[in-house]
Amino acid sequence: QFKATGLPVGGRIINTTSGAGLTGNFGQNNYASAKAAIASLTQTLSLELYVQPLVSSGTYTQLKELSAPNTYDFLRYGEQGSTWDRESGIVDPDGPDGPAAPIEVGNPDFTFASVRGNAVVRWEWSPGSTLFLVWAHNRQNSTAVGRFAPGEAFGELRQVPADNILMAKVTWWLNP
Repeated sequence: QFKATGLPVGGRIINTTSGAGLTGNFGQNNYASAKAAIASLTQTLSLELYVQPLVSSGTYTQLKELSAPNTYDFLRYGEQGSTWDRESGIVDPDGPDGPAAPIEVGNPDFTFASVRGNAVVRWEWSPGSTLFLVWAHNRQNSTAVGRFAPGEAFGELRQVPADNILMAKVTWWLNP
């Protein structure tokens, strides 16, 4: 009830973020790395490469909402008369016999995969005068699976369109 008037207050706050520190109801797995290489092909020509793959997946084993204002007490869906149907993504805070309407929250599980990469060719054709050619590559994909399978996630990532950017920079020293 609202303190000033004593009237009931409608609405809900649904917590679908990680409560792992409190109740351990969220599981997450990650894989990330960064690899870089520099090759000096000649004294004036070099190639730099960088790649950063990432896979992260999370599975929610429990959803909850605050049970009352000004408290840190939770109503955990699927307990105390409430229901949670994982297949349909529908929760009912007071069960099928209560007055509250069911809420569609969907599937909060996820798998996210991305890969970023850069390639830089540097050629100093004259002292102080340099040409840079840069290629930047990025692609990412997200699904509502929640299963940690890096090989499968990177396989699906190859089917996603990539963002590719090609840049050139020239510096010219006027007084060699």
